[in-house]
Amino acid sequence: MVQHVVQLTLKEYERYNNVQRESFVKIDALKLENKRLQEVIKEQEEKIIDLERHLAQHEVKVPFLIQQAAEESDIGHPFPEKSPASTTDPTSNENETLMLPEEILDTHIFVKGEHSQMEE
Repeated sequence: MVQHVVQLTLKEYERYNNVQRESFVKIDALKLENKRLQEVIKEQEEKIIDLERHLAQHEVKVPFLIQQAAEESDIGHPFPEKSPASTTDPTSNENETLMLPEEILDTHIFVKGEHSQMEE
């Protein structure tokens, strides 16, 4: 009977050791993962600092470039005023008219195979 109790105790001790060993392995794996993630965080922080430096170097140029681009295009005026020069091309032999947004709304559309006029 004593031998049986000793065998049970040894089995419990071995099971405890196995669980403890597995726990240590898991802890070591988590420590390695934590270290890897800390390195990734450090690399990302360095990239952010580099980007901030780069942005600071070009900070004065950005507003100027935006202003220059706005002057070179019609960014400030997305819908130019309607004028005879903007609706027809005087150099065109075909006298083709450009469609402005309100004219597009008056065009014909197809609905389920039927031809219909859009109503306002």
